[in-house]
Amino acid sequence: RRSSDLKESKPPVISFGNVNTSGYKSQDKGTRKIEIRKENGGCVQEFTPLGFTLKTNENAQCKWSLQPTANYNAMSKYSAEGTAYTLEHNFGIEGLSLSMLKANQIKGDLINGLMGNLNIYIKCQDYFGNFNLNDYVVNFCINSAPDITPVDYSFTVFSPVNGSVLAYGAKKTNLTMWVNEPAEC
Repeated sequence: RRSSDLKESKPPVISFGNVNTSGYKSQDKGTRKIEIRKENGGCVQEFTPLGFTLKTNENAQCKWSLQPTANYNAMSKYSAEGTAYTLEHNFGIEGLSLSMLKANQIKGDLINGLMGNLNIYIKCQDYFGNFNLNDYVVNFCINSAPDITPVDYSFTVFSPVNGSVLAYGAKKTNLTMWVNEPAEC
């Protein structure tokens, strides 16, 4: 048989890369789980955008979901590389909020702030369609304490896109702006 006729049957092995957001660190919780917290061990402030990388031992594409899934194709969100097969996979998570959590996971009070845990579940698939049966889990502790940080405009999305021009004869247009947290502009 030719080597091109052989189909490899092992799924990619996922390992943690690093946290790309300053002020945050990761803590290994086993072979398939990691926690991301503030460097002082505290929870992530609601709506704080976070970036991290994962690595695979072979070229793969990765997807994630807020719910565990049995099948790679059932997941809808890709890593930043999309459908490219790479060894390093970048994830940018934004909009983390307590409203994403189930009510029974939230604790605390309205005066001191509420907090809860949120998991994202990740699977990676190789060229041959092999994917991890067990999800790789990234856990975030989210805090709703008073937000003293300004809106982060680095993730702002505009419609129409920045640099657009008005159609000939138009005197005005609507502008929509999405920022990293609820805000009044």
